[in-house]
Amino acid sequence: MRQVVTGLLLLAYAGLGVVRADCLNDAAAYHHVDPHLLRAIAMQESGMRDHIIATNANGSRDIGRMQINSSWLPTLARFGIHERDLLDGCVNTYVGAWILSQNIARLGLDWNAIGAYNATSPDKRLAYEAKIYRQLLAEGAIAPAGAPLPTRRTPRQTLRPGIAPAVPAAFFSSDHDTHDSTLDTMEGGRG
Repeated sequence: MRQVVTGLLLLAYAGLGVVRADCLNDAAAYHHVDPHLLRAIAMQESGMRDHIIATNANGSRDIGRMQINSSWLPTLARFGIHERDLLDGCVNTYVGAWILSQNIARLGLDWNAIGAYNATSPDKRLAYEAKIYRQLLAEGAIAPAGAPLPTRRTPRQTLRPGIAPAVPAAFFSSDHDTHDSTLDTMEGGRG
């Protein structure tokens, strides 16, 4: 039932053209991810621009603020969300926050989950992680002194208090895995 209600909420944003200067905080709270992290991804992906579409070398398209890849369109269509809806910054941000939260649920609270937002290969994930790290530094969300650049020196850098200073554990809610979202039945993947 909650999936239906949330789907209707997303449709209301898309269909009624709800005007919001920045619903990023709402999307982050709903999907239990830190708004600084979500904002860093949006800045990296589109510079916070809503009506941008990029075409990739493989022919897929990245749409809107969070650059949602067109490979998600069939899955999103099951929830009544279409490509034109992704040009709405709020709908796009909610979908992007969901993708990030699913990556965290699937891969754990580590840089790999952040890298998976953009890439599937380990080398491309690492490059993306470094970009997000720099965005977080630029935003002042993390301090350079306790925040080393993500590396693959260890099998996994878990983002938990006192274990990995790369990203503060506050970026992720402790009740993340228990949250039921509209898109919980979707598979995680590229943003």
